[in-house]
Amino acid sequence: VFVPVPKAVARWELKLPDHKRFILFAATKVSAVGKGFSYFQKALGLLRQQLAQPDDVELLIFGAGDESLLQELPFRYHFLGSLKSVQQIVTAYSAADLFVIPSLEENLPNTIMESMACGTPVVGFEVGGIPEMVQHQKTGYLVNYRSVEDLANGIQWVLEQSETAFRQLSANARNHVVTHYDETVVAQKYIRLYEQKIAPKSPKGQGC
Repeated sequence: VFVPVPKAVARWELKLPDHKRFILFAATKVSAVGKGFSYFQKALGLLRQQLAQPDDVELLIFGAGDESLLQELPFRYHFLGSLKSVQQIVTAYSAADLFVIPSLEENLPNTIMESMACGTPVVGFEVGGIPEMVQHQKTGYLVNYRSVEDLANGIQWVLEQSETAFRQLSANARNHVVTHYDETVVAQKYIRLYEQKIAPKSPKGQGC
């Protein structure tokens, strides 16, 4: 279901300018403390100072919550609200250049798998299961935990990749998810684990 939509098509569907770079932030509830929105906001403040052309960058945000929280962000933003259909979510991921997940605690976030399946690199804190999913500077950028400075640096690193390097980053992200987290792959892993558990053990003292 989560497959890339051509970026130009995704942006046309969302009525977004095609010539901008888009940073995506998404959360079930944007204001939830554990989702790290305050870290995201502070990192964007630093990022604006670091970029040579900050006006070329805009934000794409979806999730539930009060839009007034977004009004102090230092970049122009496009708030999509809560997205109801999978296709809408796929379109949002595909329209973005990167997905930022500054969560302070996570296991294996579906949002990371969804983003990477759409070919969108991920920038997130090195916490919980995120390091298992995001390969540093190969499928995205792993940020030093709770470091606003490194979060800004990670976003900038992705934004400043050359076109060729970004295409490779995008391909790596999708390939990693398809290889490790596709439903068929996961099912096969469970089957192998189950077979190992039920396999009869050889009696002690008997050789093969």
